[in-house]
Amino acid sequence: MNPSTVPHRHLWSPERLTAYDLQLLLNTAAMLKRAGAGQRADGWAPLRGRHVALLCSGGSGVAPAFERAVTELGGTASLLNADEWRARAGDRIPEAARLLGRLYDAIDCCDLPAEIIEQIETHSGVPVFNGLGKSDHPMALLGEFLTMREAMDKPLHLSRLDVTAHGLSQAVHPAVAMARLAGMQVLLRDGVQPGPDDAAQPDSAEPDFILDTGLTSSANRLTQPRATALQQAEINGRLAVNRQCTLQAAIVCGLQ
Repeated sequence: MNPSTVPHRHLWSPERLTAYDLQLLLNTAAMLKRAGAGQRADGWAPLRGRHVALLCSGGSGVAPAFERAVTELGGTASLLNADEWRARAGDRIPEAARLLGRLYDAIDCCDLPAEIIEQIETHSGVPVFNGLGKSDHPMALLGEFLTMREAMDKPLHLSRLDVTAHGLSQAVHPAVAMARLAGMQVLLRDGVQPGPDDAAQPDSAEPDFILDTGLTSSANRLTQPRATALQQAEINGRLAVNRQCTLQAAIVCGLQ
């Protein structure tokens, strides 16, 4: 089975995603994870022959995970310095973007202003991502949702997620947007009042998971109430693997 398509612009933010997109990304990530465990035929490489450019600054730390995500699936990743590319392009961004489109099958722009990314997307003629490889990109949350789906004995749409948001409002928080796309009950904490959709949900009910978006990826960002230390360690281990699988899923689905 080959992955289906998610329009690459839908991967720019959760507000662009549909519920179908979210399920497709999670299903594709699960399939890629099984493939990594040797449960698919040897030689299966959905990015074989694909050449992806990564535009980022030298100190961003994005390149290793992104290059691994592409090369593990048979593709080739080329790292381009975003500052140098922009300086050379000058006021000829459309022309420089068209050249990128002739050289690469897709481009991830990690360290460029939004207006420049828009111009590259308009003129390159290939899928363009807005920093998909960055750990703080909203699509990085897919790893948490895949982990929750794996760790529960019920589907996401029958579960509840509490999100500690650290000041972000209900209307713009990406974790809340994704949870609602998944059909989850969701409660945003940290002093922000619940929206109308959450009014009937009692605060005293125990959530299935708690997601603290203020913590780093190496901390206990996703926790399960009443989990033992061993169970929480297993969740953390799953999350590290699932972040890479969901990044790969986003790249694969966005390139179809």
